[in-house]
Amino acid sequence: MSMGFEFEDGQKTIHVRYRIDDLYIDYDEDMYDYSDESIDNIISFLNEIAETNVFLDGILKRMKELGYSGSDEVSTKKEFLIKQFQDNKVLNKDGDIAVSSVTISNWLSGKTVPRDDVTNRPNVFALCFALNFDLKETANFFYKCYLQKPFNYRDDMECVYYYCLNNHLPYSYAEELMQKVADINPDETDGDIDKSFTYNVQNRIDNIHEEEELISFLTFNYYSMNKVSFDEELSVLTQDNYGTIRELEELKEECIECLKKYREKTNYYDDKEPIGIESVINDIYDGFEDFMNDDEFDKYNGSLSKIKAIPDKIKKNIPAKKTIHNLFQEKKPKKLDTMRKAIILLTFYSFYMGLRNRDEKNTGANKESFLVELNDRLYKCGYIGVYPYNPYDSLILICANQDDPILSLQCIIGNYIKKEYEE
Repeated sequence: MSMGFEFEDGQKTIHVRYRIDDLYIDYDEDMYDYSDESIDNIISFLNEIAETNVFLDGILKRMKELGYSGSDEVSTKKEFLIKQFQDNKVLNKDGDIAVSSVTISNWLSGKTVPRDDVTNRPNVFALCFALNFDLKETANFFYKCYLQKPFNYRDDMECVYYYCLNNHLPYSYAEELMQKVADINPDETDGDIDKSFTYNVQNRIDNIHEEEELISFLTFNYYSMNKVSFDEELSVLTQDNYGTIRELEELKEECIECLKKYREKTNYYDDKEPIGIESVINDIYDGFEDFMNDDEFDKYNGSLSKIKAIPDKIKKNIPAKKTIHNLFQEKKPKKLDTMRKAIILLTFYSFYMGLRNRDEKNTGANKESFLVELNDRLYKCGYIGVYPYNPYDSLILICANQDDPILSLQCIIGNYIKKEYEE
C-alpha cells in the first residue's frame, strides 16, 4: 500500500508532458558532437518551467473556484484571501490572521514562494485551511504547487493537521488540539519506541476519530517521534523491508553493482578506488566537466551551487555530493524531500546504467519501464510521482527520452555551466 497520494494529470500537465516528449539532443556520431540549437531548446524549456510560479497559480485557481471574480490587482486579491482567513477563523492566538498580510502580499505578487522549512510549512497549512481544502486537496496543493511532501509524521503539529483535515475539523480546532499536544509530559509515557513509526503512522491516524485517542497516540509515541536516531530506524527498516531508508539502501547497492559491471565491461580498473556510493556520485557529477573547454573547467570549482545560469529550482533539487554521502553516513537529511531527490537520481542511474551494461538501446518502452519503477518507489515512500512542473523532474524526463540518458544529463548540466562563463 502506498504511503502517499496519487493524482491524475490536468490538461496543462499533459501538455507539458507532450512538449517534453518532443525535446531531443541532435548529434552526429556521438553525444559530444551535438547541435547547440537542440541543447538551447532544452535549456530554454527548463528555464520556462522554472519560472512558472505553480504556487501562485494554485492559489489563484482555488480563489476562482471559491468565487473570486475581481481584478488582477494584488490588493484586490489580497482582500479576498484575507477574508477567507477571517471567515474560516484561520487565526493566531492574538486573533489576527495566521499568515501576515505582508506574506500574503508577497505570495500574490509572485515576489516569494515559501521555502520548505519549519517556519513556512505552518503558513502553507494555514493557507490550505483558509482555502477550504480537504485532506486530499491539501496533499495535492503541497505536491503540485508547493512541490513538497505534505505531512512530516515525526512532527506532532503536522500529525494534528492530518487528523483535522481527515476528520473535516477546522483550523481553530487544530490550534486548540495542538496546545493540548504541546502539554504532553514525556515523563508520563512509558518510553516505548517504535522504530518503524514513520512508516506506520499515516495508516494509524487514518483510523483515529476522537481527540482523546489522538492525544493518547501521540503521547504513547512521543519517544518514537522525537528520540529515534537515523541509524536505529535504518536498522529496523532494513530488516522489515519497509520505508524510504530501505529503498535507498537497495538503490545504493544496485548502483554500485551497475558501476562495477560497467567498469569490468570497459576494462576500467583503478586499484586505488574501492567502488562505493562515492564512486557512483563521482561517475555522474564528473561527467559535467566533459562538456567544458579548458578555460571553463578552470573556472568551475566542482559545485553547482554557485552556477547562476542554472535555475534555483533545478540546482537546489540536484542533491550535492555531500548530501548523498551523508544519507549513507547515518545522518538525518535536513529537509523532507532530500531523500526524494536521491531516489530519483539513483533510480535514474541504476536503470540506465543497467541498459548500458546490457548493450540495450533506449526506447520508448524503456522509458515507460523506468517511470513505472521510479514512481512505484516514490509512491511507496510517500512522495508524489515524477511531476513535470517540477523542473528537476522535467530534466530527468527529458534525459529519459534520449539515446544515452546519463550522458544527456551530463551534457545538459555541462552546457548550463558553459553558459555561466560565456563572454
